[in-house]
Amino acid sequence: MFESLQQMQEICEEKGISFWELVMQEEVNEKQSTPEEIFDMMQEMYKSRAPRRKSLI
Repeated sequence: MFESLQQMQEICEEKGISFWELVMQEEVNEKQSTPEEIFDMMQEMYKSRAPRRKSLI
């Protein structure tokens, strides 16, 4: 787990990866899942929230 966004940015710079890649790596490690499983899970979370966002606009 990360302590701050600053720490996450520093890690990204050290590893030469983007923010989303760092988040994906952390999720894969924490949940012991594949990147594809994590992506599918995140996509479902996004879809479940999409109707609520539209109603707020």
